[in-house]
Amino acid sequence: MKKNPFQNSNTEVVQKNDTNSFEIIQQQVDSYITKRKIWDSLRRRLTGVLFVLILAVSALLYSGEIINLVKTLAMNDVELLLTEDAALIKKSAMKLVPKTYFSGLELPKNESLTEETKYAFLIHKLNNDFYGSAYNLALLDERYLYTHISMAGLNYADLSNLNRPFSDDSSQTLKKWLFNKTNSSLMNSAYYNPIFQKLSDEINSLQKQLSEKLSEPFPTEVQDIAKHILVKNNKNELERDELKAELASLFSTNPVLIKDELELEQQLAEKKQELNLRLGLFQVYLGKEYKTRRSQDVYGWLNGDYKGKNYFASKGRKYKNLIDNTKYSGVENFVSTFKYNNRVYKKLDLWDKTIRLYNPLRMPLEVKNVGLFGARRKSERGRFYKHKGIDLIADEGTPVYPVKDGFVVFVGNKRNGHGNHIKIIHDNRIVSLYSHLKDDRIWERTLSRFRSEGPFWINTLSPLASVGTTGNIPSNDAQYGYAHLHLEVEVHGKLENPFQMFKESFKVYQE
Repeated sequence: MKKNPFQNSNTEVVQKNDTNSFEIIQQQVDSYITKRKIWDSLRRRLTGVLFVLILAVSALLYSGEIINLVKTLAMNDVELLLTEDAALIKKSAMKLVPKTYFSGLELPKNESLTEETKYAFLIHKLNNDFYGSAYNLALLDERYLYTHISMAGLNYADLSNLNRPFSDDSSQTLKKWLFNKTNSSLMNSAYYNPIFQKLSDEINSLQKQLSEKLSEPFPTEVQDIAKHILVKNNKNELERDELKAELASLFSTNPVLIKDELELEQQLAEKKQELNLRLGLFQVYLGKEYKTRRSQDVYGWLNGDYKGKNYFASKGRKYKNLIDNTKYSGVENFVSTFKYNNRVYKKLDLWDKTIRLYNPLRMPLEVKNVGLFGARRKSERGRFYKHKGIDLIADEGTPVYPVKDGFVVFVGNKRNGHGNHIKIIHDNRIVSLYSHLKDDRIWERTLSRFRSEGPFWINTLSPLASVGTTGNIPSNDAQYGYAHLHLEVEVHGKLENPFQMFKESFKVYQE
C-alpha cells in the first residue's frame, strides 16, 4: 500500500494525545463528581444535625407550651372548660352561693335578730373601737346611720350610699371626698384617721389575691370530682354553654370545691362593707360639725351632703309645707324609720355591762386598804383626795401585762407623780393606765417601740413593763413606800373600780 503524500506523519501521535486528554478530563470530572457527592452528603448530615439541635433547644425552651398543647388536644370538653374558662365558671358559681357576712360578730342569743339588726351591732362596734372612738359619736348618731342604710334595704355593695356624685364636685363621688378628708395632709389633718388607708390597702391586696386565684385552673382532683358527678348525672355530653351553666351550678351546690375563692371573696366583701360603714360614721361626724341638729337636717346631709343639708335647714320648721312632695315624703319616711329603730335599739343590749379584765400581774391580787379604789388619802401638801385607781402589791421586777388587747398610746414619764407609765386605749371606750413602772430592759423595749412606731397594738400575752417604784413613791414611808402597780381604768370617760372587772378575788391588808 502506497503512502499518502499528503498524510501527516504525526496523526497517530495526535490521536494518542487526544485519547490521553479525554481520559484525564474524564478522571477530573469523575473526581469532581465524587467530591461533590461527599460534600453534599456531609452538608445533608450537618443540616440534619443542626435541625435536630434546633428541635432540641426549642423543646427545652417551649417544653411547657408543647406539653400543654398536647394535653389540650387530648382534653374532652369538660376538662377544657375547667382549664380555659375556670375564672368564668368560678365567678358564676360564687354568685349562686348564699352569703352571710360577719358571722364571727358576737351577738346576743336572740332568735328574732334579723340580718339588718346585725348591722346595728356592727355599727356600734366600729363606733366604739380604737379608731371609731376618735369621733365621740353617741348612740343617737349610730341610729341615724343605721336608719340611713336600712331605708335603702341593705345594699351590701354600697351600705352607706356613698358611690353617688358629690354635690359640690360631680367629678368625684361622696366616698372619694370623705376618704380624701381623712388623709394626713396639713389641710385635713384634723380629720386624719389611719384606719381608712389601712382598709383601702387591705382591699387592694385581697382583690389582687382573688383575681390571681380565679385565674388559676381547677386542680386535677377537683376536675376529677366534677367529671365524676357530671358522668353520674348524664350531663357530660351537653353543649358548651349548657355545660358551663351546669358546672357553675355544680360548684355552687358543692362550695367546698371553691372554698379558697369563697373565703377571699368573703373577706373582700366584709372589708369593703367595713370601709363604707366607717366612712358613714365619719359622714355623720362631719354633719355634726356642720350643725345638722334636727332629723330633717341629718336626712338632707346624709342624702345630699351640703346642698341637701342647706335645703332643709333653710326651711326651718316649715319644711312640711314644701312644694316638693318627694323630698317631704323622704323626710317623713326617715323620721318614722328612725323612731321605729329607736324602739328596736331599746331591745338590743348594745353595751357590754359585764366588762372583764385580765389580771395584769398573773399572780394572786393583793392590796393595802389605802390602795383601794376611792380610798381617802392625804397628799404631801396635806390635802385629802380619793384614790383614782388600785395599788397592786408585787415584788419589784414583776412583769406587767395589759388588762385587755388595745393600742398603746403613751409611754413615758410626765413628772406628774406617776413615774414611768403607759396608757392603753381598748375597744368600747375603755382606757387603762399603768404607773410606777421600773426602768429596766422591758421598759426600754416598749419605750423604743413607741418612739419608732407611734401607737401600736398589743395583746394580753405581751409584757408591757415591770413593777417598780418610779414617781411619787416615798422610799421611807411605811404606808406608801413599797413597790406596786398603780392601775386606773376609765369606761366611757369615767373612772371605774378595776376590782369589779377582774374574775379573780383579791386580798386586802389593813394598815
